[in-house]
Amino acid sequence: MSFRLHNGESIGRNFHRLVGNQIENAQACLEPKRRIADHDVHDARKSLKRARAALRLFRFAIAKAAFTRLNVTFRDAARPLTQARDAKVLLDTLASVQEYFGDAASCIATDGLQRKLKAQRARTRRAVHGSATLLTSSRRRLQRALKDVERTHVHDDGWNTLGPAIRRVYRRGRDGMRESRMERSDERLHEWRKRVKHLWHALQILEPLRPAPLEELANHAHKLADLLGDDHDLAVLTQRVLEDGADRKPNQAFMALIATRRQALQERALALGERLFLYKPRRFESRLGNYWRRWRE
Repeated sequence: MSFRLHNGESIGRNFHRLVGNQIENAQACLEPKRRIADHDVHDARKSLKRARAALRLFRFAIAKAAFTRLNVTFRDAARPLTQARDAKVLLDTLASVQEYFGDAASCIATDGLQRKLKAQRARTRRAVHGSATLLTSSRRRLQRALKDVERTHVHDDGWNTLGPAIRRVYRRGRDGMRESRMERSDERLHEWRKRVKHLWHALQILEPLRPAPLEELANHAHKLADLLGDDHDLAVLTQRVLEDGADRKPNQAFMALIATRRQALQERALALGERLFLYKPRRFESRLGNYWRRWRE
């Protein structure tokens, strides 16, 4: 089913459907009766991110304790999956840098680094895919979360419950942009990326309120999240290169290319962020509130 609000449903039914469906999707990806591939892990992680984003949009419609409990459960269920994702992405990121710079990268010897990354990916796959304990832990958490969602009471006060939540999500994304502009540290940029993803998924959910403008905003948020995601992957790759030996000339040359690529990505991200976070949070909430009232009428 679509990751969208349904006009014919109450706030409570929307909450249970949206969050519950994402949990079930993640469970299906981690089904123990079949071999779990990289794309299954990737899809499970995406579903858990959508579940957490939906939870944030409904945070003021449920008890604080329920929100905290579910948020922690989703986070903990995703942790073993993140290990497998990072091991695969490092190789993809290495290849993307080589492709982007072409001849400038081809003359830098990275065969040794590539072999080490492949060995690391193989070890991580064995640890995650071959460990009944890790994936069983994720499955059990998801099963508990599904039951928890089903019995969670949802307060239905229309936009009075959704409005403050989307304002908070938008404000945190806006603050993340300002903080990243002040200091482009890996930590701040990564935190901004997570906040932008929350906004992207929230806009996907709210898109039926006014499809054309909200789809455009969601696409901007998606693009921004991708730019920041590429930058984060390069930051992780840089750390791996440092571990391989920062004093080695090939590594120094390759890190210089990574730094150049990151600079360009960050500039594009900040420019796009200025467009996405143009509004003050209360004005943004008010605009969507008007969409909500017309939609409900």
